[in-house]
Amino acid sequence: MTHSWILSILGVAAALVLLLLIPRRRAASPAVGEPTDEQPSLSVVGGGTWFTMWWPLGATWPFVRLDQFSWGIRIGPNGPWFRWMLPTTDLPWSEILLARRTRMTIRFIRRATPSHWVSFGPNVDPGLIDALREHGVSVQD
Repeated sequence: MTHSWILSILGVAAALVLLLLIPRRRAASPAVGEPTDEQPSLSVVGGGTWFTMWWPLGATWPFVRLDQFSWGIRIGPNGPWFRWMLPTTDLPWSEILLARRTRMTIRFIRRATPSHWVSFGPNVDPGLIDALREHGVSVQD
Protein backbone atom coordinates (compact mmCIF):
# COMPACT_ATOMS: atom_id res chain seq x y z
CA MET A 1 0.00 0.00 0.00
CA THR A 2 2.82 2.44 0.85
CA HIS A 3 4.59 1.76 -2.45
CA SER A 4 1.53 2.57 -4.56
CA TRP A 5 1.13 5.92 -2.77
CA ILE A 6 4.75 6.83 -3.50
CA LEU A 7 4.40 5.75 -7.13
CA SER A 8 1.25 7.86 -7.48
CA ILE A 9 3.08 10.97 -6.23
CA LEU A 10 5.98 10.29 -8.60
CA GLY A 11 3.54 9.82 -11.48
CA VAL A 12 1.81 13.13 -10.78
CA ALA A 13 5.15 14.92 -10.57
CA ALA A 14 6.31 13.40 -13.87
CA ALA A 15 3.02 14.34 -15.56
CA LEU A 16 3.37 17.93 -14.40
CA VAL A 17 6.91 18.13 -15.73
CA LEU A 18 5.81 16.73 -19.09
CA LEU A 19 2.75 18.96 -19.28
CA LEU A 20 4.25 22.24 -18.16
CA LEU A 21 7.91 22.20 -19.15
CA ILE A 22 8.73 19.92 -22.04
CA PRO A 23 6.13 20.96 -24.65
CA ARG A 24 7.02 24.64 -24.41
CA ARG A 25 10.75 24.08 -24.66
CA ARG A 26 10.62 21.47 -27.41
CA ALA A 27 7.94 23.13 -29.54
CA ALA A 28 9.23 26.67 -29.46
CA SER A 29 12.05 27.70 -31.68
CA PRO A 30 14.61 29.82 -29.92
CA ALA A 31 14.06 33.54 -30.02
CA VAL A 32 15.98 34.93 -32.94
CA GLY A 33 16.62 38.32 -31.41
CA GLU A 34 14.28 40.17 -33.73
CA PRO A 35 12.99 43.60 -32.70
CA THR A 36 10.26 43.30 -30.10
CA ASP A 37 9.25 46.97 -30.13
CA GLU A 38 8.06 46.82 -33.75
CA GLN A 39 4.30 46.81 -34.17
CA PRO A 40 2.98 43.97 -36.35
CA SER A 41 1.73 44.94 -39.81
CA LEU A 42 -0.83 42.12 -39.58
CA SER A 43 -2.26 40.40 -36.52
CA VAL A 44 -4.74 37.53 -36.83
CA VAL A 45 -6.35 35.43 -34.08
CA GLY A 46 -7.02 31.75 -34.61
CA GLY A 47 -5.81 28.33 -33.60
CA GLY A 48 -2.43 26.69 -33.95
CA THR A 49 -0.56 23.41 -33.83
CA TRP A 50 3.12 22.88 -33.12
CA PHE A 51 4.31 19.47 -34.30
CA THR A 52 7.15 18.58 -31.99
CA MET A 53 9.52 15.68 -31.54
CA TRP A 54 7.15 13.74 -29.30
CA TRP A 55 3.58 14.87 -29.94
CA PRO A 56 1.61 17.75 -31.43
CA LEU A 57 0.76 20.63 -29.15
CA GLY A 58 -2.24 22.69 -30.18
CA ALA A 59 -4.90 25.18 -29.23
CA THR A 60 -8.11 26.25 -30.95
CA TRP A 61 -9.49 29.69 -31.74
CA PRO A 62 -9.10 32.24 -30.02
CA PHE A 63 -6.04 31.12 -28.11
CA VAL A 64 -3.33 31.61 -30.79
CA ARG A 65 -2.22 34.76 -32.58
CA LEU A 66 -0.16 35.18 -35.75
CA ASP A 67 1.72 38.48 -36.09
CA GLN A 68 3.46 39.58 -39.28
CA PHE A 69 6.52 41.82 -38.97
CA SER A 70 9.07 43.21 -41.42
CA TRP A 71 11.48 40.40 -40.41
CA GLY A 72 8.99 37.49 -40.53
CA ILE A 73 6.10 36.06 -38.53
CA ARG A 74 5.49 35.14 -34.92
CA ILE A 75 2.97 32.50 -33.84
CA GLY A 76 2.18 32.34 -30.15
CA PRO A 77 -0.40 32.70 -27.42
CA ASN A 78 -3.11 35.32 -27.75
CA GLY A 79 -2.68 37.05 -24.43
CA PRO A 80 -0.64 36.59 -21.28
CA TRP A 81 -2.95 33.96 -19.77
CA PHE A 82 -1.70 31.21 -22.09
CA ARG A 83 2.05 31.96 -22.13
CA TRP A 84 2.74 29.23 -19.59
CA MET A 85 1.03 26.67 -21.83
CA LEU A 86 1.71 27.64 -25.47
CA PRO A 87 5.07 28.27 -27.15
CA THR A 88 5.99 31.34 -29.13
CA THR A 89 7.69 30.62 -32.44
CA ASP A 90 9.54 33.27 -34.46
CA LEU A 91 9.85 32.47 -38.15
CA PRO A 92 12.11 34.89 -40.06
CA TRP A 93 11.33 34.97 -43.78
CA SER A 94 14.68 33.35 -44.63
CA GLU A 95 14.01 30.37 -42.33
CA ILE A 96 10.64 29.41 -43.82
CA LEU A 97 11.26 26.61 -46.30
CA LEU A 98 7.66 26.15 -47.39
CA ALA A 99 4.12 27.23 -46.56
CA ARG A 100 1.36 24.70 -47.31
CA ARG A 101 -2.22 25.91 -47.51
CA THR A 102 -5.24 23.75 -46.89
CA ARG A 103 -8.85 24.84 -46.87
CA MET A 104 -8.65 25.98 -43.27
CA THR A 105 -4.97 26.31 -42.26
CA ILE A 106 -1.50 27.21 -43.35
CA ARG A 107 1.47 25.09 -42.28
CA PHE A 108 4.94 26.61 -41.98
CA ILE A 109 7.93 24.33 -42.45
CA ARG A 110 11.34 25.53 -41.24
CA ARG A 111 14.57 25.02 -43.16
CA ALA A 112 16.47 23.89 -40.07
CA THR A 113 13.89 21.33 -38.91
CA PRO A 114 11.58 20.27 -41.75
CA SER A 115 10.04 17.47 -39.67
CA HIS A 116 8.81 19.98 -37.06
CA TRP A 117 6.19 22.36 -38.36
CA VAL A 118 3.80 25.02 -37.07
CA SER A 119 0.31 25.51 -38.46
CA PHE A 120 -2.19 28.33 -38.04
CA GLY A 121 -5.83 28.73 -38.97
CA PRO A 122 -8.68 29.09 -39.75
CA ASN A 123 -8.18 32.82 -40.44
CA VAL A 124 -5.51 32.85 -43.14
CA ASP A 125 -5.37 36.43 -44.37
CA PRO A 126 -4.67 36.92 -48.11
CA GLY A 127 -2.19 39.67 -47.13
CA LEU A 128 -0.09 37.04 -45.34
CA ILE A 129 0.02 34.88 -48.47
CA ASP A 130 1.11 37.91 -50.51
CA ALA A 131 3.83 38.76 -47.96
CA LEU A 132 5.13 35.18 -47.99
CA ARG A 133 5.46 35.24 -51.77
CA GLU A 134 7.06 38.71 -51.74
CA HIS A 135 9.77 37.40 -49.41
CA GLY A 136 10.52 34.37 -51.58
CA VAL A 137 8.65 31.73 -49.58
CA SER A 138 7.14 28.96 -51.70
CA VAL A 139 3.38 28.68 -51.01
CA GLN A 140 1.71 25.40 -51.99
CA ASP A 141 -2.05 25.13 -52.32
